[in-house]
Amino acid sequence: MSFVEVCVIALALVSYALISKRIEGWPLSMPMVFVGMGWITEATGVVSLSTKTGQVAVLAEVTLAIILFGDAVRINVRALGHDLSLPARLLLIGLPLSIATTTAVVALVLPRLSLAEAALVAAVLAPTDAALGKEVVEDESVPQRIRRSLNVESGLNDGMVLPAVLIFLALAKGEETTAGFWSRFVFQQVGLGVVIGVLAGAAGAWLLLRAQDRDWVEGIYAQLSTLAVAILAFAGADTAGANGFIAAFVAGLAFGAIAGRGRGDHLVEYTEDSGQLLAVVSFFAFGNLFVNDALRALS
Repeated sequence: MSFVEVCVIALALVSYALISKRIEGWPLSMPMVFVGMGWITEATGVVSLSTKTGQVAVLAEVTLAIILFGDAVRINVRALGHDLSLPARLLLIGLPLSIATTTAVVALVLPRLSLAEAALVAAVLAPTDAALGKEVVEDESVPQRIRRSLNVESGLNDGMVLPAVLIFLALAKGEETTAGFWSRFVFQQVGLGVVIGVLAGAAGAWLLLRAQDRDWVEGIYAQLSTLAVAILAFAGADTAGANGFIAAFVAGLAFGAIAGRGRGDHLVEYTEDSGQLLAVVSFFAFGNLFVNDALRALS
């Protein structure tokens, strides 16, 4: 990436910031704006990113993990404990129904696909995205109970749907696997992800608070270490073969529960800002790298 391209992205961010409050009520979200900017700059030849797809995937995954962690820290765990029924219904009933319904639609629209391939497409499309749904979760006109439930659902659905994606992928490719293999895989992805998330979030918060109480932490490093806890939970889970997104979200819940509402909200501010900046870059890169190719493939 050249300095000219960096300059264009920075200019796009400044331009959006200047009118961000004015367009708040418009049906135009931040992801739409920056995907559009990325697409336009590529189509006009102003910016043509040459970043490899794998690097973009890493950027997008780390961005999502940071956003999930930041959202989870602000969740009132005690209130959530008294109202688990709605997020449970969203994850255990709504998500499977969404996959089943989308499978039927895909099978009708694309009859050449096998049932396993249609289910694979449905499983990929079913989860909501925390970055895309942020506008709703932060909208105070939406009841807090609904926002909290959507926050939990968006934080856990990616991890919960991954086993289904891989099962449908194996079926589509005709691979033979046993039920025992998938049971172990689901346990490793979900169960181990939860354990790593709890350990990283709780230990990170406890150590940071103890160090702060002893006046060992210098200024901004308290917030920087909070960001590091989010990355540690995600990367640690991925390294262990668990689901990093579940680990990052659960780490945020544990961190917020240990830190408390006041201190937790303060410590996570930089993490949220960093996640938002990375989201801007990710959506711009997505629009620049993939939208024109997709449009050409459709024409």
